[in-house]
This record gives sequence, structure tokens and C-alpha cells, in this order.
Amino acid sequence: MLMLRNWFNTLKLSVTQPKEYRKLSERTFWNGYWYLFLLIFLGLLIKTVLFSTNVIQSAPKVKAQLPLVKTQMLNAYPKELVVNIKNGEASTNVTEPYVISLQQVIPQLTTDEKTMLLVIDTNASVENYPLHKSIFFLTKNSLVYPARNNSGTNSYEVFPLSDVKESITIDKSLYDSIITQVLPFVDKVPQFMYGFAVAALFLFPILGGFAVLHGSLFYLLLMTLVVLIVSKLMKRNFSYKALYKASMYGLTVPLVITYIADLLKLQIPALYNLAFLGWMIWVLSQDMVSTPGT
Repeated sequence: MLMLRNWFNTLKLSVTQPKEYRKLSERTFWNGYWYLFLLIFLGLLIKTVLFSTNVIQSAPKVKAQLPLVKTQMLNAYPKELVVNIKNGEASTNVTEPYVISLQQVIPQLTTDEKTMLLVIDTNASVENYPLHKSIFFLTKNSLVYPARNNSGTNSYEVFPLSDVKESITIDKSLYDSIITQVLPFVDKVPQFMYGFAVAALFLFPILGGFAVLHGSLFYLLLMTLVVLIVSKLMKRNFSYKALYKASMYGLTVPLVITYIADLLKLQIPALYNLAFLGWMIWVLSQDMVSTPGT
């Protein structure tokens, strides 16, 4: 309890008493380290509780939709389509180009533009992929799909069918045999959601807390240099070390502000940087006194 009381007192000083930053800068690095960790931990805990609550509330709705989802999964593959892959080349028994849209697979999708899930054209080349505006594009020799590490709309990756070493026939019966094995896992989605929500409550605040903390400490390595320059312009006598430790507590204001903005779904460019620099300039504007090297 004493530790928490001291932490809350430090929080209060960090956001209401800029003149006390001289004393805060004299504390050890580890005092600031654990203070920041608990601050970040509590912020992430609040976010995780809200997230987990939404997941738990959504689970019954998801469960109610599972019969429809399973039916759509069973009916997703067209009965007439047969794709043969042999010696690195694809062939079909249908008129090409053959199109399967997302609306065919998921009829309840409401969109004005028809989204293509798969286009098969064994007479086309890989370069035609952007023209078809499809998620997947099967040519005679390749399967093309969106690039995983590039946000560009026309970027794509190519899987050569020559990598398929054995001949394979893809038809409705093969699809059904695979889906039959998948469906039992679909029934377990609500249980997975409950388990994920509970696990998130324990893991996200702790693991995320340390990740954000170390990212923040790295962030301060550079930003403290900026604050140091400002302090020299304001003729404040601070060492880099003292300003770094003071800045650890100075992160309280931008963290709290960005937490609140996130909860309110407000998006303000550079809010974190502006809040930090603005607060530290305000701190430096107070009549603080520091000895060199502290």
C-alpha cells in the first residue's frame, strides 16, 4: 500500500507540480523506470479491460452466426469447377476467365462494388493481375495474390505452380473433405474468444507494458537532446542525465493525454510529441535550479 501511495504522490507531482521536477530529476533511474512501467501498465490494463469486454460481449453473437457461417463455408466452392494442376500447369473444365466473387461466398456482404475473390484465366499472364482487381488470380503457371509486406494496391506476390511437385485435382469433393475437418474448429470459436479475452487481461498489460516502456526510454534518448537545447536557450543549468530522468516523469502528461484521446477516438497529429515538448518547456519555464552533472 505504501508503494502505491508513493506512486500516486509521484503521479500527482508529475502532472501538477512542475517546480518539483528538480527533486524528481534527483531520483534514481530505477525509480523512474518502475514509475513509468506502472503508469503504462495501468493505461494498457484499462484498454485491455475494454477490449476483453467487447470480445466477451461479441462471443454470443458470433455463436448465433455459426450455423450460417458453416453453411456458407460448405457452399463456397462451385459445384461445377474442377482445377487440375499437373507438371506446373493449371487447367480447368470451365469457360475462362472464371470468376468467384466474395458476394457469392458471403451473400450478406453489402457493397456497391463487386469484390472478386478469385479469377481463373490460364490464357493470361501474371502482369494482368492488377487489371482483374481480384484477391487471387490463377494463371496457367502461377497463383498471384496481394503482397504481404507492401501496402501498394498494385503490389503482388507470385507462387509458381512448378513448386507443386505432385499432380492434384481440386474439385468440390476435395474441398468438402477439407472443410469437414475444419468445421469442428469453427464451433470452438466462441470458446477461443473467451479464452483470448481472459489471456489478454493477464498478458497484454504486462508484456505490452515492458514493450512500450522500453520504446519510451529509447524515445527519450533523442527527445532529451531537444529538451537540453531548449534548456540552454532558456539559460537553465541542466545536464543531459538530469533532464533524461526528469523527462521520464515528463512522459506522464503525454501518456495520459494520448490515453484519453484514444479512448475518445480522437486523432490529433503529433499529439504525443507536442504534449511532451509543451509540458517540458513549461517545466523549464519554472524557477528550477539544478547543479551541473545532477
